[in-house]
Amino acid sequence: SASAPAPPSSSSSAPSGIIKQLAKTTTRAICSGQVILDVSSCVKELVENAIDAGASSIDVKLRDHGLTCVEVSDDGCGIARGNLFDDDGKAKLGMRHSTSKLKDPDDVFTTGDIRTLGFRGEALASLRVVGQLEILTKAEEDEVATRLNFEGAGDLKAAGHGGTSGKNITSESSSSAARETTCARERGTTVRVSNLFSGMPVRRKDFERNRRRELTRAVSLLQQYAIIVPKGRRMRCVHY
Repeated sequence: SASAPAPPSSSSSAPSGIIKQLAKTTTRAICSGQVILDVSSCVKELVENAIDAGASSIDVKLRDHGLTCVEVSDDGCGIARGNLFDDDGKAKLGMRHSTSKLKDPDDVFTTGDIRTLGFRGEALASLRVVGQLEILTKAEEDEVATRLNFEGAGDLKAAGHGGTSGKNITSESSSSAARETTCARERGTTVRVSNLFSGMPVRRKDFERNRRRELTRAVSLLQQYAIIVPKGRRMRCVHY
């Protein structure tokens, strides 16, 4: 007769069963990967921001199927320079759960009076984790535009422009000073996300293998938005 299976060896690599709290960098990567799943979700979040900003012209540029860069530029209201940082000089833009789309947060649970396509404040914060994020923005009342380069999940880094000197600022998870600079731009906002998923090797490899499919999905999504946006708004997509 067949002998009974041997009990597992005590030296096997079984989980220890010890409960541990994940590091912030790990949880950010996991949560951000659930918000930004692919190129089309990246485009979706940025185009919805442009629509919410009242843009009449939206330009989407995808370089190398979105592998190298995804850029969305609009002529919306932009973000006033004074609204980018808090009183302590810390960046508000791009921080998790930071949004200008809710006048009263209780509206989400009480009246349900939501008039924007997004309001959670997750998109830009997630893009900081899954790619290299650069934002140029200018409101009507500002004389010049502001350029912010985000590096990873926490730091703002200097973005030199023609030798312009910036001021020192700090960000959410950075203990050191950082810099932001001014640049030339008309009213509106441009968001660039470079090297999407470069810090997530498995997802990046899948992205590279299915780059044509990712581009097709992104273009299909833009076609759907082009149908539903109000008359008179222009949307253009360029792949190069």
